[in-house]
Amino acid sequence: MGGTGMVAGTCIATEAERMKKLLFRVTRGMAASYFRQYEQEGVQRCTYLVIFNDNPADRTRVTKVCESFLGTRIEVPELG
Repeated sequence: MGGTGMVAGTCIATEAERMKKLLFRVTRGMAASYFRQYEQEGVQRCTYLVIFNDNPADRTRVTKVCESFLGTRIEVPELG
């Protein structure tokens, strides 16, 4: 507890901005989110990485937001 949590995954590119806003809101601005757009089989998609304070409440909130968007979600293991 008290470290840095990370979640990565993919989403549809048109949903990236809405996802950024939701992540900002649920973590009260205490998360950094990075998005990179790519094309897969003619569909614009984004990969994302969310870095946040790893406490149970924030992890639950971030996970719920990420799961609510179509795509894949990956828990990034703790470094160190």
